[in-house]
Amino acid sequence: MKIFKLFSLTLLVFLLTQCYPDGFSYVEETDIVISNYDPEYNFAAKMTYAMPAKIVIIDDDLIGGGQPHYVDPVVAGPILSQIQKDMTSYGWTRVEADKNPDVLLWPSSLESTLVVYDYWGYWGYWYGGYYPTVSTYQIGSLMVTMVDPNDKNADGKPRIAWGFVANGLLEGSTASITSRYTNGVDQGFKQSSYIKK
Repeated sequence: MKIFKLFSLTLLVFLLTQCYPDGFSYVEETDIVISNYDPEYNFAAKMTYAMPAKIVIIDDDLIGGGQPHYVDPVVAGPILSQIQKDMTSYGWTRVEADKNPDVLLWPSSLESTLVVYDYWGYWGYWYGGYYPTVSTYQIGSLMVTMVDPNDKNADGKPRIAWGFVANGLLEGSTASITSRYTNGVDQGFKQSSYIKK
């Protein structure tokens, strides 16, 4: 998990400092979607999936074995609906978890604070020395992972067949953030045509 968080933060630092040297005009410019899959997995042989009705938040409580927290239903609802819509359009059928689905989809969320030191922007003068400007951003990552509960590795863990991460800044209204993440879900599917029937 630490490696994933480090990768996410490093990638956003790069985007914020390299791709937008003069700053970005819109928060949408920082949104990014990364997908990956197991090239040896036979998606064509799978037809059904199950998915929870909530998006779990990956936080210290969850990692420490405490009670899970969930994304606000106002935000989670449209995101889960978009996942189901895209799965349906790709030929998959949603079933209940107790109906022996071919795969399970696990949506989860991670939030971090990114601190950016801008050594190339405005410099202020203070007692004969200069200091960099500092900006902080709240970053949200929506992760959707497809696992096969009937195909386990030597450690007894289910095989990960596919997944994507929609990453971006948590700036703007709730409606705006929700819209950007539903667009991120759609993009995750668009760049994953190999799961289409």
